[in-house]
Amino acid sequence: ELAFFDSLLRIYGQARRVRNSGTISVAFQNLNDRSAGVSLNYKWLEAGLERQTYDTDSITYNAVRSYEKLTFRPYSGGLLIFSGEQSETKHLGGQESQKTTSYICRYQQSVSYSLDIYAMAGIRHEDLDSVERDLTSAELSLSYTIGKLKCDLSHTYEDEETASETRQKRRTQIRVERRFW
Repeated sequence: ELAFFDSLLRIYGQARRVRNSGTISVAFQNLNDRSAGVSLNYKWLEAGLERQTYDTDSITYNAVRSYEKLTFRPYSGGLLIFSGEQSETKHLGGQESQKTTSYICRYQQSVSYSLDIYAMAGIRHEDLDSVERDLTSAELSLSYTIGKLKCDLSHTYEDEETASETRQKRRTQIRVERRFW
C-alpha cells in the first residue's frame, strides 16, 4: 500500500496464489487472486475504485467495483452515513455477467447515557444476464442499558422483487442480556 498526502490518496494491491495437491477423492482448489485499487479519503468523503481478477479450478472472473461513503456528525452523539457501491463481474469461459448497485443510509444517535437509536434503509439492484432483482431493507432499533442489563428492541423489513415473484419479510426481535463480570 502506498499512501500520499497524509493518506488522502491510497494505492493498494494484493496477490494470492495457492497450489494444492492431493488425491482425487479430496477436493483441493488452485487459486490465483489479484486485486488493485485506489481510494480517496478527505474529511467526510471516502471513495474508491478496485479491480480484481479471480481464477480457481472451478470459477474465473474479472470484477470492477467503485464505492463512495459520506460520513457526517450532525449532532453530539449522532452519526449519519450515506454509502453506495457499484460493481460489474464478468465470468470468463461463459458469457455471464452481473451488475450490482446498492445504496444505504445509516443513522445512529446516543439519546442519553443509556439509550441509543439506530436506523438503516437500503436498496440494491442486481442484474444477472438480464434477470433483475431488487432488494429493499430497513431497520429500526433501540438499545437501553442499565448497569449490567442491556435490552434491545429491533424491527427489520426486507422486500425482494424479481420479474416472477415478490417476497416480504418482517422481523421484530427483543433481546435482554445480563453481564456477570
